[in-house]
Amino acid sequence: MKLFSSELIKICRLFGAFERDLVCCGRSITVPQCWVLQILLEEPQAISMLAESVGGTVSAMTRLIDGLERKGKVKRTKVSNDKRRVVVELTSKGRDKAMALREESERLLASLLFYVPSDKQEQVKESITLIRMAIEKMNVNVDFNDCCETCKHNKLKNFDNT
Repeated sequence: MKLFSSELIKICRLFGAFERDLVCCGRSITVPQCWVLQILLEEPQAISMLAESVGGTVSAMTRLIDGLERKGKVKRTKVSNDKRRVVVELTSKGRDKAMALREESERLLASLLFYVPSDKQEQVKESITLIRMAIEKMNVNVDFNDCCETCKHNKLKNFDNT
């Protein structure tokens, strides 16, 4: 089990560096901004849902969205049937940037398989899917906001600010 943990940690760190250095580098955009733009390609979302998607706080996501809004990449829109609810959506400039980032990510990730023996590629794809599914199940069953006193404090603080 120690080898599995060690290898998965290495993959996560390498992937973070991969995104930072090869996808976002030189594009005047941070990795979290890159993630959010690509998430918003699917559909407009509330700030709270975006925060949950990237594992951040609502206040941090609000600041991130403020920055993307200043760059003209996103806009806040009131939901027609509930004027109190606001969602974040891509502008045309943001959609172009998000599509370029996604295409670059997909191109670079596809090239990784070149370094995996062809008879093992399907096994690698299946294993990655199984690990993703396990992580998603864990996220549903574990409240990571209650892991320590700091997280509990931040959870209450964010609750008070909403």
